[in-house]
Amino acid sequence: MSAIQIIDTFPTFLSFWPAAAGKEIDQQIERWHADYISKWPELSQKVIKDYDDQDMQWLQIAKDMVLPYLNERLQAMKVAHEGLLESYPALLDLAQARLGVDADIIFVIYVGLDNGAGWVTTFAGKPAILFGLENIAECEYETQPRLSGLIAHELGHVAYFHWRAEHGLSNGAGPWWQLYIEGFAQRCEYIILGQDLRHMKISGSDERWLSWCQENKAWLAAEYLRAVSGG
Repeated sequence: MSAIQIIDTFPTFLSFWPAAAGKEIDQQIERWHADYISKWPELSQKVIKDYDDQDMQWLQIAKDMVLPYLNERLQAMKVAHEGLLESYPALLDLAQARLGVDADIIFVIYVGLDNGAGWVTTFAGKPAILFGLENIAECEYETQPRLSGLIAHELGHVAYFHWRAEHGLSNGAGPWWQLYIEGFAQRCEYIILGQDLRHMKISGSDERWLSWCQENKAWLAAEYLRAVSGG
């Protein structure tokens, strides 16, 4: 049976943030890095390298897009933190039963730089899901059923990458690979939960966006082909 190890960094974040919240933004960033994320060197490296790999400046992302909004999103982050801890055991059992997932997984709960609400990677040499509380709050995934959907979706990614590794297959890259693996994880989300909850939401949008997408699949497919071909 697969098991999950929890690395919960949120209590450390809560211990430093009240004093940092009232400081100038540059000092907030310094404290976020020195007093919080650097306590987990591998996590810190991943968060920063993610932007380096995209030729983006993590300091600018922190200054413009993340730190200024942490106070207003703090309550949602607390809700998400509690929900993750409450939801993962049952969802892991469902993933084991319905997908046959048999991999030890590390759950990392952290406050990052909008790297992703859920991010499947490795940590300490094991398959890992990194849950970014700041991005969960921004995307409004903190309440049920969206949080369960997010966890199930990421477990679908873990399953797929685990199966590829077992068969000696490397992972791909590019837009076609991205389309495929996201579709695969979406299907796994449905199988694990036993219902199509569609955790993803476009904040502030009309809730009918999904039905609109379904009605306009041909147009969306043509737009995707055009974008991929660089047209």
